[in-house]
Amino acid sequence: EDSRIDHRLLSRKTATLDADEDGPVHVRLEFQEEVMGELSVRVVNDRLLKPGTAYQAPIPTLPQSENATMQRQFVVLQSAGRDEVVVDEQALAGISPLSRQQGEWEALGRILPGGITQAYELRKELGKTHEVMVVNDSDRFEFTPSNPWVAVGMRKAEQIVIDLPDLMKKYGIGFDGQGVKRLHPDDNRLEMNDGSFVDYDYLVIATGPKLAFEEVPGLGPHDGYTQSVCKTGHAADSRADFEKLVENPGPVIVGAAAGASCFGPAYEYAFILDTELKKRKVRDRVPMHFVTPEPYAGHLGLDGVGDTKGLMESELRDRHIQWTCNAKITSVEDGKMHFTEFDEDGNERRKHELPFVHSMILPAFKGVDAVMDIEGLTNPRGFILIDEFQRNPAFKNIYAVGVCVAIPPVGPTPVPTGAPKTGYMIESMVTATTHNICSELAG
Repeated sequence: EDSRIDHRLLSRKTATLDADEDGPVHVRLEFQEEVMGELSVRVVNDRLLKPGTAYQAPIPTLPQSENATMQRQFVVLQSAGRDEVVVDEQALAGISPLSRQQGEWEALGRILPGGITQAYELRKELGKTHEVMVVNDSDRFEFTPSNPWVAVGMRKAEQIVIDLPDLMKKYGIGFDGQGVKRLHPDDNRLEMNDGSFVDYDYLVIATGPKLAFEEVPGLGPHDGYTQSVCKTGHAADSRADFEKLVENPGPVIVGAAAGASCFGPAYEYAFILDTELKKRKVRDRVPMHFVTPEPYAGHLGLDGVGDTKGLMESELRDRHIQWTCNAKITSVEDGKMHFTEFDEDGNERRKHELPFVHSMILPAFKGVDAVMDIEGLTNPRGFILIDEFQRNPAFKNIYAVGVCVAIPPVGPTPVPTGAPKTGYMIESMVTATTHNICSELAG
C-alpha cells in the first residue's frame, strides 16, 4: 500500500501480497475511462542495497486485462547509481533484446528517465502446444558483418561462429542442419538434402541469397580468381590470399558485380584493406582500384543516404583509391579483370582491362535453389514475393524476412543495381512476422 502510485483519475488501487513472503506484490489499477489507453504507469521499488550482496529481480508478469488488450510488453533495466546490473541469460527464454537503434528503445527512453541499461521485448509465447523448428544448411551460425575483419586477420573465424544445435535445444527449439533440397508449398512440406521430409503449418523463409558468381566468368573463390567476404569460409580463404599480397605486393581491385545490392561490405573491405596494408608497411606498393556498378560512389543501391556521395568520394580520395562507376565486370582471368564503363544514358563509354594480385568482388544475389521457379512464390530471380504483412500472396502460411525477400530497385541505373536489406529493416521484418503469425494463431 506504500507503493508510489497515484493519479487524479485513479479510481481504485488494489495491492495483493504473493503467497511467498519474498515474492512480488500484485498491483491492480483501475482508472477513469477517459484516460484508458493514454496513460503510462511507472511502479518504483526502491531497495537499500548492502555492499557485496547480489539481489535478484525476477521478470514481472502482466496478466491480460478483461477490458483491454496488451499488445506489447517490455522489460527495462536501469541502474540508478554505481550498482552493476547483470542479466541471467539462461532466464531469457522467449525474450528478445532490443538494440539502441530500434524505435522501441527511443520510445521507452521517453517514458523512463535516467537512461536505459538494457531492454527486452517479451514476445507472445506460442505455448507448449506449438512446435518451433529451425531448418538450416549447416550446424553453425556465422556473424556475416564481421567477415571483412576475418579476411585481413583482425578476427579469427571461430570468433564469429556459433554452434546451433545446443543453442536451439536450450530455448526449446527444434533444429535440423541438413539443408533443404526443395520446398513443396502445396503440400506444406520441406524436402531435405538427406531425403527426409519436414512438414509445417507455418513457414518463415529466411535463407539469405544464393551468390551468383556464375553470372560473370572467372568470378568467385571456388571456380574463379576473386575473393569474397559473403561467407565466413570465403573470408578465411581470402585471408590466405591477403597474406600472399603482403609478401608480394601488387595491384588490388575491390568492388561489386552488376546486379549487386549489398555495397557496404565492399567499401568497408577496401578501407579495412587500406588500413591493414599501412600497418604491414606495404601500402605504398599496392595500387588500389574500386570498381562498382553504382552510378556514383556512395549510391549504395539507395540513390545515396544523406551525403554518402561526398563522404565516399572523400574517403576514396584521401586513401588514394581510384574508382570507376557505372562499371560492368564482364570476365576475370588469373591476374586480370575485364569490365565495361557506361555513361549516364547506358551507352558504352570504354572497355577496361586491369591487372591485380588480390581482388575481392561482391556478386549479384538471387534466390536459393530450394525455392527457385515456384510459381506464385518467387520472382524470376528467385526472391520471395510478400505483401505488407511479410506474407506470400499465393501461399498464405508462408512468410519471408531478410535478403531473400523481393524488393524492387530504388530507381533505374545505367548498370543494374539492387536495393540492400539493412539490419534494422530485417529486425523490423522479423518483429512484424512474429506478431502476425501469433495473431493468426490467436484467431
